[in-house]
Amino acid sequence: MKKRLIILILCIRLVVSMYGQKTIDKYEYWFDNDYKGKITTTVSPVSSLHLTTSLSTFELPVGLHKLQIRFKESADVWSSTSSQFFVKTPKSIVGQGIISQYEYWFDNEFATKVQQTLSLTSELSFTSSIVTSTLPVGLHSFQIRFKESSGVWSSTNTQFFFKKGKSNLLKNQISKYEYWFDNDYTNKVNEDITSGDSITLVTALNVRSLTDGLHSIQFRFADNNGIWSSTDLEYFTKTTSIISGTEEKSIGFITLYLNPATEFIFINGFEGVGTIRLIDLNGKQVLSKHVFSNESLSVTSLAKGIYVVKLSITEGELEWKVIKR
Repeated sequence: MKKRLIILILCIRLVVSMYGQKTIDKYEYWFDNDYKGKITTTVSPVSSLHLTTSLSTFELPVGLHKLQIRFKESADVWSSTSSQFFVKTPKSIVGQGIISQYEYWFDNEFATKVQQTLSLTSELSFTSSIVTSTLPVGLHSFQIRFKESSGVWSSTNTQFFFKKGKSNLLKNQISKYEYWFDNDYTNKVNEDITSGDSITLVTALNVRSLTDGLHSIQFRFADNNGIWSSTDLEYFTKTTSIISGTEEKSIGFITLYLNPATEFIFINGFEGVGTIRLIDLNGKQVLSKHVFSNESLSVTSLAKGIYVVKLSITEGELEWKVIKR
């Protein structure tokens, strides 16, 4: 019976300076956990070994196996063991690799799979229209696998996708918005607007019922399909002053910008000095600094992710979420 071989190409560089030696003179390898069956080979002492050799797997059964190998330097110090997994295949499919067919199905409906025969090819760039008209609106999985000319199927590749309803295929236009102060969603204000692709909102907002001090306002917008946007949050301070015997109400917005951020964030619109703290999603404070309005805060040293930004000022504490890219 003809021996079956696997080709192993390793690039190993072993440097052990603590012993003052830098030459590899031997290596040994074994399969699975059979250390007693190890094979030891002596090589000419070298500081860098590029090992290209054929290893006999004749005695191994078909299936999953592990190759373990380690190297010895001339001071009789062995390296740590490097392990790699491989699959020994039956003789009938060695040397094959010609794709002849594929099949796919949705969700777990293997019984309704679609099969397609191909012209024999060793490589396949799969570009095809897939009919989804029978699927309901919602989340689905698409599963596909390929068959060699020897009759062996590949593992199944799965991807998830979302099928939208027909109404979602219409051109989206903004048709209304709503807003509320602080967390008082019950008293939200709804406004219908002329539908459009974009909106520049310039309007007077009634804040008479609000006390002087720090407040938040939250906006969101709906399209003509009835789908609401995410909520936009802004902070502001309301102050009252007497000018010529008349009460004057003024609004000053406090805004964080450059979100998402890559290098800096800024917060403007507050008086005096504030304290900014950045907290990661594990609750750990990663940055704290005293700042003036519109002073830059560097975030270059932070890892990519989502952070909570808290600003403490005389009027109270404000909070945003920031994405660091």
